[in-house]
Amino acid sequence: MVERHEVAWCTLCGARFTAAEIDGHSACPKCGTKGVPCDPNKDMAVVVNWHELRILGIWAENWAQHCERASPGDPGNATVTTVHAITRRLQRQHPDETPLTLSGEIMQIKDHGIGIEGYNIAKNSIIPVNGPGAVLQKSKLSTENPSP
Repeated sequence: MVERHEVAWCTLCGARFTAAEIDGHSACPKCGTKGVPCDPNKDMAVVVNWHELRILGIWAENWAQHCERASPGDPGNATVTTVHAITRRLQRQHPDETPLTLSGEIMQIKDHGIGIEGYNIAKNSIIPVNGPGAVLQKSKLSTENPSP
């Protein structure tokens, strides 16, 4: 079996690539995002409390929404979509936990048939999933506990 040496993966869609697969590309070959890709050598396991992760997800979503409101129509500004892609990959690891974003929590309430009067609840954005990102790469992940 030939080992696949991946050198990058897309922050948005999670697709992983070898050097040959991204040669000559200035965007993700799968979904077209122009965001900076992740370095597979930096994939790692992190110990965190779900509540802490929710705080980070909620603040990241809030800041991303603020940035998009500040520059509407900027095609390079896909911050909310990227935050949702990352939090959804994390959420899929623990699907029974409370959503990592407020929009995810509101959608969960809506999915249970509970209406929230006076609030326009947008549908979840469609995010391409072309790979696992860092998820399921556990054999390659560093699990050493850092010193406090």
